[in-house]
Amino acid sequence: MKKMLKPLLVLFTSKTFTNKTSLLLLLTSFLTTAALAQVPSTDGTFTAVAPSDLKLFTGTNQRLTILNTTGFVGIGLGATSPTEMLHVNGNILATGSFSTSGSVTSSGNIASAATISATDFSASTGNFSSAGNFSFLTNGTPRLSVLGSNGFVGIGLGATSPSAMLHVNGDVLSTQYTAANGLFNSSGNLSLATNGSARLSVLNSNGFVGIGIASPAQMLHINGGNIVLDNGTPTLFTGAGDADHHHYLRIANSTERANPSGLKTGGILIADNFDYAAPGQNDLIVKGKISVGTPLTNTYELAVNGKIGAKDVKIERSSAAWPDYVFATSYRLPSLSEVEKYIQANHHLQDVPSAEEVEKNGHSLGDMDAVLLKKVEELTLYIIEQQKQIDALKQQLEKK
Repeated sequence: MKKMLKPLLVLFTSKTFTNKTSLLLLLTSFLTTAALAQVPSTDGTFTAVAPSDLKLFTGTNQRLTILNTTGFVGIGLGATSPTEMLHVNGNILATGSFSTSGSVTSSGNIASAATISATDFSASTGNFSSAGNFSFLTNGTPRLSVLGSNGFVGIGLGATSPSAMLHVNGDVLSTQYTAANGLFNSSGNLSLATNGSARLSVLNSNGFVGIGIASPAQMLHINGGNIVLDNGTPTLFTGAGDADHHHYLRIANSTERANPSGLKTGGILIADNFDYAAPGQNDLIVKGKISVGTPLTNTYELAVNGKIGAKDVKIERSSAAWPDYVFATSYRLPSLSEVEKYIQANHHLQDVPSAEEVEKNGHSLGDMDAVLLKKVEELTLYIIEQQKQIDALKQQLEKK
């Protein structure tokens, strides 16, 4: 006996209902499931008559399923038991707007050439594709925008046209910093904070950098704390370019840690040549002039505007500059009458600077020591000569 095949599609028309001609669809499978549906010609409503799931096939492939119990709709191969109100197994392409007040869940891709809006949105294991710009809105306000032309991402109110790969209009709060290979661009000040306190700030107006202060007053402004440079020999270079980077402050360090009393074995070298000197423990060597309390507008190696306290000062001079020549037989000692005339005319000793000269130009400590010694030596010669005259007079008096 031949097995009877169940028809896939049966059309019924009733001549009795001329004004309400009905189209009855009998959908069956090759198995046992059957469903009867009616489509009134007046409004096109499709109603299942038999209490069973509604299924549409093309060939032997089930393409659409409507569950009788829940009304869940499954579209695509394998979506025979839909678990949501609309269950699509495959990609969705929308050329218009897509709007939902519920959730959209996808394990594949969602592509749209227009707008997709949803009350709730959750990421999926697939991709979301849009032919235009992509925007997230809450309560009708854009919160995140992705430009279709360049992929720039804008976050925050007003960041619907981002001008960089990541454009944030508002504050950024992070419990951990992640480095990036690109650049960070901000039209305002840049601040890094921890526990609500600014730790590092960069001002937009002048580029001043503050550490521990939100409003730095100089190019680098550090508020409190110490600076620790571990390992090696820290060197601070200055200059307008690579060619000028031979001006530096170098701190010669050691492998031992510093203590409150100073450096362990190293010193500080300020020079334009690494090989200029090797400062010892706690030593400071400067190749150049030093000015304390005054602008460096002179040729002095050390200019101090104030008092200098010292237990000893050593001045190194050549032997030719020292006035031992006064005692040479070739030295002409001025007579006392010549000395008197010079004093009456100039009001100071010869070779000694006047008060006006000292006030205007100061005086050299080394030169002044030599001049004073010269006068003492000349005075010694005068005393010796006078003593000879006194002794001669005594002898004359003793003979009388």
